[in-house]
Amino acid sequence: MNSHQQSTSKWGTSRERKLNVDAAKFEIAVERWMGADFVVRNMSGEVELAGTRRMLTSQTVEAAELSALVWSLRCRQRENTVIKEIELDCKAVVDWIKGRHLSGVLGHVVEDCLNLTVSIYCDTVLHCPRKCNEVMHLLAKRAKDISEEAVAWLDISHMPNDIQLVIMREFRSSFEGFEVGSGFCIPEGC
Repeated sequence: MNSHQQSTSKWGTSRERKLNVDAAKFEIAVERWMGADFVVRNMSGEVELAGTRRMLTSQTVEAAELSALVWSLRCRQRENTVIKEIELDCKAVVDWIKGRHLSGVLGHVVEDCLNLTVSIYCDTVLHCPRKCNEVMHLLAKRAKDISEEAVAWLDISHMPNDIQLVIMREFRSSFEGFEVGSGFCIPEGC
């Protein structure tokens, strides 16, 4: 696992397919729930797939983030998707994965994450501040209101409008500083 880069300061494109993951905790009728979600983007920063899922939980934030990561990685593994880079906004979880922290109550979940990252050929796990993971956090919170247990989107035009807008804003910001003709383009309507 690549450990030379510790954190990102804004959302940005990757040299290969990138997976962003997040979780949010909430209550419904005095039960503790969490929303787990992921977004897969290609090298151009375009969303290829996004998903959100609601699950019962009584876990810590770190356990919820690990659960979201395991669910996301299993989804990617089932689709035989190669993901070279993963970003999470929970620094403790990133540190546990990079440090191969297998002891403690959540050690077995960290081990699951490590095994799953190998199965999708991931070699980089990065921490990104929440402000760089805004789409993910919105999707995780949205899990509270979905009528199904899980929802997936192959086309961002089917996603809620507020999330589409944040995706476009992040996409644009990732190209700040690039000159016209640099090989990157922002889709019409952005």
